[in-house]
Amino acid sequence: MKRTGRILTAVSLALVTVLSLMLLASANATLKPTDYSQYGQVKLSGYKGGTEPTLDGVFSADEYENVYEQKDGTPGFYYSSDAAKSMITNIKFGITVTDASIYLGVVVTEPYYRWRGTAGGNSYMTFSFGFNMGDKFYQCMDRHTITMSILEDQTIQKVDTVLTYDENGKYNGTNAMKYDGTVFEDASYKRNSDNTTVYEIKLSKEKLIAAQKGYDSTGALMPDYHPYTSIGDEFYVYYDCKGYDASGNTGNAMFRTLLSEDAKTAIRTADGWVATFAPHILSLTDKPAPTTDPVTTTDSGTAAGTEASGTTSGSTTNPVTGDSTVFIAFAALLCAAVPAAVIVLKKKD
Repeated sequence: MKRTGRILTAVSLALVTVLSLMLLASANATLKPTDYSQYGQVKLSGYKGGTEPTLDGVFSADEYENVYEQKDGTPGFYYSSDAAKSMITNIKFGITVTDASIYLGVVVTEPYYRWRGTAGGNSYMTFSFGFNMGDKFYQCMDRHTITMSILEDQTIQKVDTVLTYDENGKYNGTNAMKYDGTVFEDASYKRNSDNTTVYEIKLSKEKLIAAQKGYDSTGALMPDYHPYTSIGDEFYVYYDCKGYDASGNTGNAMFRTLLSEDAKTAIRTADGWVATFAPHILSLTDKPAPTTDPVTTTDSGTAAGTEASGTTSGSTTNPVTGDSTVFIAFAALLCAAVPAAVIVLKKKD
């Protein structure tokens, strides 16, 4: 009987080892990179579809399905300096997303505007979209950055800068940044007498996907590689707007959250790589069917809302490929139960 007890003890130890390894492997398999909401990442919500806006350089809140406003004190929005607060006092952007297109409208309140081509620089708005929200490219540094500015003769600039990163977050093709103008289906910009600048564009989803091609380790373009094959209902958005004062001094207003050195250290330790900032997240859902009850709307005039991710339970930024919580708990119980069973058997011996 003693021999039986020794055999059972060996078997139990082996089972504990195997189950522990399974537990570790399972945890690693479902481990997500750091949730940036705890460091200031903001979640925007909105609706899909809606009436397609008219691109005429005139921005109205009821023209876009989802409208958001940023100014001094808005979560996730900051200035490059205190002086910049008087150069760019307010920004609104509206987004309407259909099956085939993305409509973006931006209105910037700025007392002065420096036309593109002006010596020493110009005013502009760069708006970035990151669509690859899967596990592989979780923090979505792959992106399209749309640059919008106006020449004094009212000619408009429309540039799509395409950046692609590899799996560990390192940029591939540093010396081969790609520019693609084919993603624009339409555009209209206007500088107005009320100190507002309006940019409106229509982007083709199909061409956004086609333009987002990757680079190999040498920086050469991989024409047949795409980090995503469709644009989902959740993606990253952030922007950088450059403005001027009457003396030609410049300042920036940005909708993204800079990471502190402590935050970057913590994220780098956990993930092996970290960005310098946290992009914000836009999640779209189907619009509810009309009801006879009054609908509560946000200040922006739409039923879409803005919410700091850190104030909600869980994280919508981490698409889950499989819930192993139950398995992990079961494995842990087995690890504890097997040795206990062996002790009982030994006592019977």
